[in-house]
Amino acid sequence: MRHLRYPVGRPGFRTTEVTLVTTVLDAELYPLLAFAELYRQRWQAKQHLKEFIISISIYIWICNIVDGVLKEMYVFAMAYNLARAVLCAAARRQRLPIGRLSFIDAVRWLRSAKQGSALCKLVVNPDRPGRVEPRVVKRRPKNYDRMTRPRAELRRRLLEGTVAA
Repeated sequence: MRHLRYPVGRPGFRTTEVTLVTTVLDAELYPLLAFAELYRQRWQAKQHLKEFIISISIYIWICNIVDGVLKEMYVFAMAYNLARAVLCAAARRQRLPIGRLSFIDAVRWLRSAKQGSALCKLVVNPDRPGRVEPRVVKRRPKNYDRMTRPRAELRRRLLEGTVAA
């Protein structure tokens, strides 16, 4: 195994050094900087996936069985790939890097586009190379109990007065 370390040294980041372990042993064919760039691209892909999950709001699965959840995952993957294809086409048309275009704007265009309509210009995000985001929870938890019994039973108990509204 090969053990690699490289400094990050960006202001606002907690991590100052990244450690990578790989089974690729040829240091001449695969230098440290190439691995660092691949890791950065992997991290960028992870951020894109996070953006997709937030913008499509897939926090809760509708289905309760494995086959249903798999179908949902396939549909979300197809929607993500479709949105990325729209971003690629827009990036070529607008002559910009794909990372500068708004993912949610591509999703909104997909939702509103009619069959055969031309792709409009997507919103261009400002270039913010040193941007830092706080780690906080934006949405507050709801003040209601979770539904642990069938709705009909809870409704019946509510009407009988054995449970407070």
